[in-house]
Amino acid sequence: MQRKIQKNNIVSVLEKLGLGENEALLYSIMLRHPKSTVQELATRSPFPRTMLYYVLNQLIQEGLVSTSKDKWRTLYIAENPERLYELLARKEKEIAKGVGGYARSMPADWTRRQAELVHERAKQADIIITTALIPGRKAPVLISEETVKAMKPGSVIVDLAVEQGGNCPLSECGKTVTKYGVHIIGEPNLATLVPADASALYARNVLDFLKLIVDKDAALAINREDEIVAATLLCTGGEVTKK
Repeated sequence: MQRKIQKNNIVSVLEKLGLGENEALLYSIMLRHPKSTVQELATRSPFPRTMLYYVLNQLIQEGLVSTSKDKWRTLYIAENPERLYELLARKEKEIAKGVGGYARSMPADWTRRQAELVHERAKQADIIITTALIPGRKAPVLISEETVKAMKPGSVIVDLAVEQGGNCPLSECGKTVTKYGVHIIGEPNLATLVPADASALYARNVLDFLKLIVDKDAALAINREDEIVAATLLCTGGEVTKK
């Protein structure tokens, strides 16, 4: 979804990208005149020629300005200002990558925009599993009470961060509760509930495989025409079938 870029937002967005007021000023000028030569930019901006080239180079490196040849002239072209938000989203995504699989605390503006997106997606979801943790801090709230109210009745939230406060404020540690028609699972160590089922599933897989290579008299009977047997057979009769 495209958003209208307000010119007074350009400075703040460029600052978040690590650029400064000079870049914001020149980019604003170039948005009014999308294709310009250096001579034209020099007359429209307050920068001396050396500074102008430096600021242009900064914008080119960020992908906000491109160049094109027009006969003997070089034109500097301002890219669509939506590019600002694409770059900002990419930078924030890189910042959000924590260490060891943990999340990292993010700016308030990013958190607000992320919450709006999560709210819209959550309304369509049947099940949501949350895992966000920040070392040494309370777990961030990802699914607000308002979002839970907007979810479909019968939906499920599995809050794996419940021991550190939970990614949903309605989660209760060690309990499964129903709020506004949504089931919220707050098991603090869900992995401890898995081993019995995992072992049973593995045993069933092994048994089903043995049925393919053992006949009803319990004798070994390898059918090399069977797709699964052929794919797993390493050697037979002194012949190596897989290397």
